[in-house]
Amino acid sequence: YWEFYEGEGKQAVRFDHWKAIREPMLTGKIQLYDLAKDVGEKNDVASANPKIVERATANLNKAHTPDPNWQVKSQ
Repeated sequence: YWEFYEGEGKQAVRFDHWKAIREPMLTGKIQLYDLAKDVGEKNDVASANPKIVERATANLNKAHTPDPNWQVKSQ
């Protein structure tokens, strides 16, 4: 898991062979990549994998810890 706070922020999480990216962080649309088949992250497969997107969203939400020193526009 990682967060990047510049602009509206960005989050990403890896689990199993998946990588999910959410931009803007906390509220943005999830991009999903199957790293077993797409190491270069060229094909967003989120629309074909709604259950994996749900799992990724839960992981992103659980990993984020709000901090008053690191605010993003979407908070």
